[in-house]
Amino acid sequence: MPRLSLALPLLLMATMPTQAAASSQAPSLVFNIAAREVGLQQYGPAAILQQAVPRACKHCDVRLRPMAAVKNRVISELRNDNRAINVFAGGYSAHREKQLDRIPINLDSGLNGMRLLISRQADADALAAVRTLPDLQRLRIGQVRDWPDTAILRDNGLSVEPALSMASLLGMLQHRRFDVVLWSAREALLNEADLIRRGLQVHRHLAVCYPAGQFFHVTRQDTQRFATIESGLRAMQQDGSLRRLQREARAAIQSSLGQSVSYLHLRSTHSVLGQQDPCESP
Repeated sequence: MPRLSLALPLLLMATMPTQAAASSQAPSLVFNIAAREVGLQQYGPAAILQQAVPRACKHCDVRLRPMAAVKNRVISELRNDNRAINVFAGGYSAHREKQLDRIPINLDSGLNGMRLLISRQADADALAAVRTLPDLQRLRIGQVRDWPDTAILRDNGLSVEPALSMASLLGMLQHRRFDVVLWSAREALLNEADLIRRGLQVHRHLAVCYPAGQFFHVTRQDTQRFATIESGLRAMQQDGSLRRLQREARAAIQSSLGQSVSYLHLRSTHSVLGQQDPCESP
């Protein structure tokens, strides 16, 4: 498995003409994918976008390219310069809801809320005994500061320590600033070889689950892109292709975890349209 960067978020950049110019120039949507997400293109937001947009806009061009940025900075750029960044893909947060319009169609059936424990290899035996919420509450858990699920962890009595980025998060784990990181199962498994090289271990015996989802977001004034993407996603729901991608992604994770994995469900204090528990069958 190739070494993947761990510092890039997921976002979408696009340039679309005015309606007056649409007849002579097809809209172009450029999706900027995180390097650590490259192996997830088959199931991730990039793949969904590539299938959804043509269902709503036959002449739209969808392309991929990488871009390095911190999520909060990306959102700020999206709001300040709509010509450069047009669509953001990420989880729900109350803060984002105040800034952007979220298309309320869950892209991954909540799989981003299925988390695996990442620890130092030297602590692997001790972490193998973690099975229950009280076990988890005794640990110090590292989280990237702008991950929206931090509130859910704290609402369940977990001790959360913030980090500025994914790269700094793993470095802090290596230097014993906290005990574990809870990382999405699909990204943890995809990047497992890199984690091992860092002296870290992915634990397959326990999946921590809570209602979650990945959604596309656009600026409030960008009604054209909102309508195009929503229409394409609705079409994928109707023909079953979105559910098929979600089930294939779930099956790939479950196959890697094996039959011995246990699921620990965390409660969510906020009900959000479109969120799903990833450890329940879609």
